[in-house]
Amino acid sequence: MTNTEIMQRENTLMQQDIESSRRLRMIHRSSGTYVVVEDDESVGDLLSVIIKTRGRSVAVFSGVKAASDFVESAGAENVSCCIIDLNLGRDNGESFVDWLEYNHKDVPVLVYTADEQRGSDVKTKYPWINVLFKNGHHQIKSLMDAIGLRDGPVLLTG
Repeated sequence: MTNTEIMQRENTLMQQDIESSRRLRMIHRSSGTYVVVEDDESVGDLLSVIIKTRGRSVAVFSGVKAASDFVESAGAENVSCCIIDLNLGRDNGESFVDWLEYNHKDVPVLVYTADEQRGSDVKTKYPWINVLFKNGHHQIKSLMDAIGLRDGPVLLTG
């Protein structure tokens, strides 16, 4: 095995360790608050209803500042998952993803967006983050599976 191959293998194993660690954190955080960052009020309301009907706490924000303030005040350890739209009108959901990755790496993130290019860019930048696209009639089922509210424990898969 060459040095390059060894380094690539070590990088892959490190990424898998990070992802496994996030999955375990999700299981242990199943009682925390789900933070939704979505500027479309109807989508935010729908996600809120879905999460609440599963007996979970949810906080919906239309902008990055309010969401980051909430995470800071509630304590990152009390956040089950952040569900983030990338296109937030005057705000940029990707900046919130970056902020979480820099300040609160242990908070699981799900990007939920209609912008396939930007979603793919986030997935390339942070391979351990799950990205779901707002398209097709199976989107709600996929979202519920991704945040663990349909079947079994809360797990995010990349």
